[in-house]
Amino acid sequence: MSRFVNCVLQSEGHEVMELNSKEMDKIESRNPDLIICPFLKSPVSKEIYEKYLTWIVHPGPKGDRGPSSVDISIGQRKDTWGVTVLEAAEEMDAGDIWCTKNYAMPHEPLTKSHMYQKFAVPTAVESIKQSLKNLDTQGFTPVPLNYEDSDIVGTLQEKYSRKIDWKQSAREVARCIRASDSSPGCPATFHKHKVKVFDCHVEETLKFPDVKPKTIVGHRNGAILVTTGNAEAVWIGVLKGKLGYKLKATETLKDECHFSNSIPALEPSVTEWKNECDLMEALLEGQYDLYERHEMSMEYLEEAILEEATSATTINNECDLMEALLEGHYDLYESHEMSIEYVEEAVLEEPTSATTTGEIIPYIPRNFELELPHGQTPPGYCESWFSVNNGTAYVYWRFYNGAWDTDQCAELRTLLNVVRHRDDINSVVLMGNPHTFSNGIHLNVCHHAEDVALESWRNINAINDVVLEIVNLRLSDKVVVSCVEGNAAAGGFMVALAADHVWASDSTIIGPHYRSMGLTGSEYWTYFFPERIGVKNAAEISYECRDVIPSEGLAMGLYDDVLSSNNFQDGVERKVEMMKEKSLLQPRRTFHNMEEKNEYLSLLQRHREEELKGMKCDFKSSFYQSCVRGFISKNSVVEYESNTALRLENVLEKVYARDTAAQEVVVHFKHQIQENKLA
Repeated sequence: MSRFVNCVLQSEGHEVMELNSKEMDKIESRNPDLIICPFLKSPVSKEIYEKYLTWIVHPGPKGDRGPSSVDISIGQRKDTWGVTVLEAAEEMDAGDIWCTKNYAMPHEPLTKSHMYQKFAVPTAVESIKQSLKNLDTQGFTPVPLNYEDSDIVGTLQEKYSRKIDWKQSAREVARCIRASDSSPGCPATFHKHKVKVFDCHVEETLKFPDVKPKTIVGHRNGAILVTTGNAEAVWIGVLKGKLGYKLKATETLKDECHFSNSIPALEPSVTEWKNECDLMEALLEGQYDLYERHEMSMEYLEEAILEEATSATTINNECDLMEALLEGHYDLYESHEMSIEYVEEAVLEEPTSATTTGEIIPYIPRNFELELPHGQTPPGYCESWFSVNNGTAYVYWRFYNGAWDTDQCAELRTLLNVVRHRDDINSVVLMGNPHTFSNGIHLNVCHHAEDVALESWRNINAINDVVLEIVNLRLSDKVVVSCVEGNAAAGGFMVALAADHVWASDSTIIGPHYRSMGLTGSEYWTYFFPERIGVKNAAEISYECRDVIPSEGLAMGLYDDVLSSNNFQDGVERKVEMMKEKSLLQPRRTFHNMEEKNEYLSLLQRHREEELKGMKCDFKSSFYQSCVRGFISKNSVVEYESNTALRLENVLEKVYARDTAAQEVVVHFKHQIQENKLA
């Protein structure tokens, strides 16, 4: 939200200085007319809001107060929700109201992050614009919060519970998980392994009438299939485990579960609870179905949780945790979140997952090929597919949070290759993921690999091969359209530029640059990016790490059109059919013979080779690897390394060696680097 608001305000002529909560001491030196807080995690100090007009952008309707507002709107099945701009005050979210706007909630629950991108952010932008108009309106007075007003729909929210009740239906379990996705995730425990759960999809066809809820009964492409109530199940694609970052579910649980193609019989085991440690261990495994243990269990846990802490101890595992809790050692801040969430999940919900002896979890293949009938979505977990309508192939992918690992790139490349060889297809629309089109290589997987540089190298070559397959679609006389409905960044956006046409949603923000991650970039960006907006614009955005909103992208030629985010898919299909009817869906570049096609491929290959020379050095640099660690830990490196800029300069010099105008731009930025203005 902060990025989008910043870009919009700058595009409308406002002078904007962006600060994080740790930089508030710089406010005095700038003496701002207005402070806007689009994403606030801690209160604004009284010294600031009493001196400067300060607006809080709260992602809830009028009267709503407290944290986790969007989470609550999903989890509690609200029909409408909204955004309110209010003044900072001593009482959190209780200041005078400058503007409030509501939006209708979707029938099928989206993830929290998708709700932000598709609904909360556009509504916040409109609310801020209206608030600025109100500020300039003579006689306007903000409205004090009064819960007796008839138009108040919100309330002061209690702490939002993220506990999963696995006995509920698959849809209710999915709703619970999506309300906390992509942050902070719902706590769960599988085979003693404490995790946070993400990327949930309802299994539409398979039923498990004789299996307890919360049992892992299968896996597919890194996701696990977990049973719920009503003999149903959900797919869990991503888990965050003890390493502290998100990975495929099977990778996170590989030490606890044996994932194979074998199908074993479940053999429930019962543990004798001889002491408190055994009790905690058994509870975390879900063995809570013996009535005679119930009273003893609750006594221990009430004593453990409710008793005030009296001393400190180190908590290393479940048994240590239980022992510490029983002694009242509950005063370690770093243990608080883990303790309360996992004890609640383990006991208060009474999980009923089965444990097995020598459990082998079978692979469950999807029950359809790469193609689905047009208008249908996959019945369960599927990361990529396509459908065909009137000669146009619509290609979809659901790679979590827009990160593409090496295997996912290979999967998508195979799908595009199938589409390319279909004679009944004359145009291809890359719909991607409505939440995130692509963010490029999968930094979590690269970081998790034994050799970070090697996996990064494999990953960048794999995504380059996807781009090349898009080019091959065009060379096969198929017109290609990229539809950027979700946000995109770095090489993930450059993938879209390989198409003939690029359309965007009006709620999309992109970061078409690499340098903040210590990378010079690939994905043929040195060809496709300047081809669309010119070398000067491309170089400036790349060096300055500038984000781009839809209106700006359309104006500079980055997009051919911007469509409404409301019913984006329908809007795309109508536009495709209209352009085909009027013979407007034409290739960006026409190739008359095979020689011209080969020359084009040779040109692109030169760009790829020069880009990869820079990337090879990037991947081995300590700065890149520190950037990856910062990204994983959410402590991003904000400084730009001068060596990265110099490598970028070298790449541009090579690929534009014959372009005089481009060389002038490179020289211009070379001087700026030497003067430490951008380095």
